[in-house]
Amino acid sequence: MTIKSSEMQENRIKDIIAAKPSTTEITIQGWVRAFRSNRFIALNDGSTIKNLQCVVDFENFEETLLKKVTIGAAIKVSGAIVESQGKGQKVEIQVSKIRSPRRSRSRRSKTYNTLTQKTLFRKIKRRSSFKSANQYL
Repeated sequence: MTIKSSEMQENRIKDIIAAKPSTTEITIQGWVRAFRSNRFIALNDGSTIKNLQCVVDFENFEETLLKKVTIGAAIKVSGAIVESQGKGQKVEIQVSKIRSPRRSRSRRSKTYNTLTQKTLFRKIKRRSSFKSANQYL
């Protein structure tokens, strides 16, 4: 199994689970399946049924970032593959960076909302019983 460097960012969890520990920093992205004790993230990308354990040193990360790590959140994790100290898996990621996607409204939703407002305005404007359509917006 070949693990790609962090520049390529095409690593799959099924390849990392089968890999040997190395000091090379890799990047993996996926969905959080569990986050225990502000230290252990179970990450899955859909390539296998197994989760990859990512170990976070919570003292090195901001509390606001760790609060964004919730079940189902999509995150990108960078770190070294190390031999697992616990049982249940051979390797785990010692996390050096966590990135979560920004929460921004997509362009499509903005366009949809604008169209909905225009349609509503037209409907209100057509009704003759209303004195001003602006009072309802």
